[in-house]
Amino acid sequence: MPEQVSIEEVQALAAKLSPPDQLLLIARMNDQLSKRASGFDGMREQEVQDILANLDAVAEATEGGFDSVQDIRDIRALG
Repeated sequence: MPEQVSIEEVQALAAKLSPPDQLLLIARMNDQLSKRASGFDGMREQEVQDILANLDAVAEATEGGFDSVQDIRDIRALG
């Protein structure tokens, strides 16, 4: 297990970097976070669309006044 460090320790280390290296660090962290956050943990957009299409079919076959597919689309739009 990696050693845990505090945000303050990371900030102190980052402050020791040159400005170009600080920008590189920011860019790398942004890239990592973007990859983690994109498309339901890295699912490709087509996979997401396929899942939503299947949920549409289930919603049409289900009696009731809810629309779980629309709920998922609303949640995705917020993200």
